[in-house]
Amino acid sequence: MSDDNKLYRLVFTGNVLPGNSKKKVISRLQQMLHLDKEKASRLVAGKHKQINKKLTLDRAEKLRLLILKQGAECVLLPIEESFVSTQQLPMFIRNGDNSIQQHNNPHEGQSAGKTAGLQPLARQADPQESISRIRKRSIPLSKSTKLKYFFYAVFLMIVEAIVIWNVKSAPQVCDCSKLQENISSVTDKVSTVVQQKDSVKQLSPAATKTMEKLRNISVRTSLWFADQSSETSPADVSWIWIQGDIGISVRDMNDSWGNAIRYFGKEDRFELRSSGPDKIFYTDDDIFRELLI
Repeated sequence: MSDDNKLYRLVFTGNVLPGNSKKKVISRLQQMLHLDKEKASRLVAGKHKQINKKLTLDRAEKLRLLILKQGAECVLLPIEESFVSTQQLPMFIRNGDNSIQQHNNPHEGQSAGKTAGLQPLARQADPQESISRIRKRSIPLSKSTKLKYFFYAVFLMIVEAIVIWNVKSAPQVCDCSKLQENISSVTDKVSTVVQQKDSVKQLSPAATKTMEKLRNISVRTSLWFADQSSETSPADVSWIWIQGDIGISVRDMNDSWGNAIRYFGKEDRFELRSSGPDKIFYTDDDIFRELLI
C-alpha cells in the first residue's frame, strides 16, 4: 500500500506546548474540532488519547499542524502497517481507560470490550511504563555531571594525542631481508584480487539512498538519547515519542522501496532496519544501522 493510501490517527501525548495555557488550548480545540468542553479536556490531558477519525497522510499532517498551532502536542499513528514494533504499542494503553469510558457512558460498552482484549498484551509489556514516567526519568544532566564528562573527554583526547605522538616519533625499522619475499607474495595474489574485485556486490542507487537515510535518522536519534537521563534505555522508549521530539515525519520513515523503516530498542543500543527489496525483515538484503548508547 502506498503512502497516500495509508490511513492514520492523531494521538495526543497529554502535553501542552510551552507558552500556552491549558484552558486556552482546550478552548481553541473546542472551536476548531467542534467538540464539547469535556471531550476537549480529555484530549488535551491525554486521557482520550486519540481522534478516532481515519485520515490520509496529507490530511493527517495538515490537521496535526493545526493542532500544534493551538498549543496541544500530538503525533501520527499509522492504522495499518506501522514502523513501530508490536512490543512497543502496549506502552500507549493505560489501565483504567475502559472503566472510565464505561462509567461515563454505558452505551460505549461495545468499544470498551474491544479495548479490553488488548489488556493482556499490555500487562505482558509492563503497563506501569508510560510516557509520563519516561518523561520524569528524562531529567537533564546536572552541571557537575556535565563537567565530569567534559573533563573525562579532554583526558581521553590528551591520552590519544600522546599515543599518536609516540607512534609517529618512533624510528621506522625496515626489514629489507623480507622485502623481496613480500613483493613476490603480493605478486602471487594480484590475480586473486582482480577476480575478487569482480565479485564484489555493488550497492544499487536505491540501497545507497536508504543507507544515507538510516545514517541521518540514527545520528538524530543518538543526539536525542544524549539529552536524556543516563538511566534511559532504548528498550524502554517508544519510537513514536522519539519521532515527535526530533521532528521526523511518517513519510521520512519509508525506505526507497516504500517499506516502513523500523526501530528496535535494546538494553544499551538501538537499531534502525529496512527490509530491503524483498520486504521481509532479517534476510540477506536487509539494510540496517545499530548504534550503542
